[in-house]
Amino acid sequence: DQPRSRGLGDVYKRQQQDLTKALKLANNRSEEYMERVADETLLYQLFLEVHKYFEREAAVTPKPSPDVDVTVDGALKVYERAQQAYQDVQENIAEIAHLQVEHIYYLHDTAAKPLHALRVLQGRAGWSVLDNIHAGARGSAARGTAAAAHGNDPSLVNPAAMGTSFDENDPTTSGGVELDSIAEMRRLCKIVYDHSGTSSARMRVRAVLHQIYHLALHDKYSEAKMLLLMSRFQDQADDWDIETQVVFNRTMAQLGLAALRSDRLTDALRCLADLCSGSKINELLAQRVSRFWNDKNSTKEEQAARELKERQRLLPFHRHLNTDLMEACHNISAMLIEIPNLVAEANHQNLANSYEPSSKIFRRSLNNYELQVFEGPPENNRERVMLAAQHLSRGDWRTCRDLVFTLKCWTLWAHYDVEAIHARLLHRMKEVALRTYLLKFHTHYASLGVQALCAMFELPVAAIRAVLNRMVIAKEFVGSWQDVLDGTPADQQVRHVAYVCCVRACVRVLCCLRVRVRVSVSVSSCCCCC
Repeated sequence: DQPRSRGLGDVYKRQQQDLTKALKLANNRSEEYMERVADETLLYQLFLEVHKYFEREAAVTPKPSPDVDVTVDGALKVYERAQQAYQDVQENIAEIAHLQVEHIYYLHDTAAKPLHALRVLQGRAGWSVLDNIHAGARGSAARGTAAAAHGNDPSLVNPAAMGTSFDENDPTTSGGVELDSIAEMRRLCKIVYDHSGTSSARMRVRAVLHQIYHLALHDKYSEAKMLLLMSRFQDQADDWDIETQVVFNRTMAQLGLAALRSDRLTDALRCLADLCSGSKINELLAQRVSRFWNDKNSTKEEQAARELKERQRLLPFHRHLNTDLMEACHNISAMLIEIPNLVAEANHQNLANSYEPSSKIFRRSLNNYELQVFEGPPENNRERVMLAAQHLSRGDWRTCRDLVFTLKCWTLWAHYDVEAIHARLLHRMKEVALRTYLLKFHTHYASLGVQALCAMFELPVAAIRAVLNRMVIAKEFVGSWQDVLDGTPADQQVRHVAYVCCVRACVRVLCCLRVRVRVSVSVSSCCCCC
C-alpha cells in the first residue's frame, strides 16, 4: 500500500547515511577521503533530480477535497487513501529538501560556487552526472571555434569546448545563473516549513538551525540573530535529542564567530561562553569521542554501547569547526570586556557596566597565567592572549596588537576580509587601553591633555572625547572639561579634562546647596580614588 515515491525517498536517505559512514571510517588525510568528499557533489545532484521527480508527482497528486459524500459506498476510504498519498508526497518533498539543506548549509560561497559551476558545466556539455569529470575541464568561445574546426571530435577535443556559444565565465552563455546560496537556503527551508507534517517538528527545528548557521557563515549576523530570537530555541534545547543539540551547539559557535567579525564582542562572548567554559568542546560539537566515558557504576556492555552511540554521532572531518579559532575568539572578546573590570576591581572601584557578561574561565586562565613562577614565551593561542591581556591592562595596546594579530588561526578566515576585522579589533583595543590607562593612572594626574592622549593611543579627538565622556557620565572617575589657551588661537583651544576628587566634588555640591558639612578624612586616602 505504500507508494513508490515513499520508498525512493528512504533509499536516498540511506545513501546519505552510507556516505557519511564511509567518510568517518576513512582517514581524513588520505586520497580516499578526498574521493569520498567529491561523491557528495554526485549525491547532491541526485537529490536535485529526485526533488524534481517528487514535484512532478505532487503536480498529479492534488489535495483531495474535504467534501465527501459518506452515503456513497467506499467514498470515505477513497478520500483517506488520496489524503494519505498527498501527505506522503508532501513529506517526501520536505525530506529531500532537508537533505539538500544538510549538504549545503556548512559551505561558504567560495566552495559552493565552484561546485555550482561544475554542475552547470556538466549540464551544458551533456555529461552524465555519474561520469568522472575533472573539475579543470573548462570551455570558452574561442576554444569552441577551434573545436568546431576539428569537427567536435571527442578524441581530439575536450567536450567542454564543444559549442561556440559556451563560456565558463559568463553564466548567461553557460546555460546557468550565478549561485545565490542564501536565497537557495531560504527557498529550501521554506519548503521544509510548508510541506513537513505535524510529526516532523524535529526536521523543522534542524532546518531553522541550519539556516541560522548559513547566515552567520556569510556574515549576516543581524538576520541570524533575529531568526534565533524569534525561534526561542534557547529555552527548548534541553528537550531535544542529542543530534539536534549538536546542531544547536554548532550554530551557536558559528554565530559567535560571526559576532566577533561584526564587532559585537558582548554577543560573541555570550555565544561562545558555554562551549569554551570546559574541556569538552570537541565532544559538544560531535568532533571527538569522549575520553571520560568509563563509569565504574556501569557494565562493560553499557560502556561499549555508549561509545558506539557517540561514534555514530561524529561528524565527518570536513564539517569540523576549528576549536583553536573558537577559543581564541572567546578569549579576545573576554579580554576586551574584562580587562577594564579587573583593573577597576584592583583599584577598589565598581564600574557601571555590570550588565556585560563576566567570563569566569578567562579570569581563571589569566589568574593561573599570572601565578606562574617562570613565564616563558607563549606556546599556544591561549597563552598569547593571556600575555596580550597583561600588556593591555597597562595600556600597552601596541604589544597587545602584535600578539593578537600574529595568531595562526587567522589564516582560517582567508575567505573573509581579515584586514577589516583587524582594523575593528584594533580600534576597540585602543579604546579599551585608553579606558584602562585612565582607570589605573588617573590619580597621578591633575589634568589630562586630549592631544597627548591622541598621540599616545593614536585615536582621533572625537574618539578620545567620546571615551572620556562615557567614563565621566558612568562615574568611573569624576572630572570636568576645561578650556585652556596654551598660546593657541581662540578657535583652536586645547581641551583638558581635570580630575576632581570624589569628596571634593561632594563638598562642592553641598556648598552650592548652602548646607554646612564637616568633612573629616585621612590625608593619605580621602576616598577610593586618592
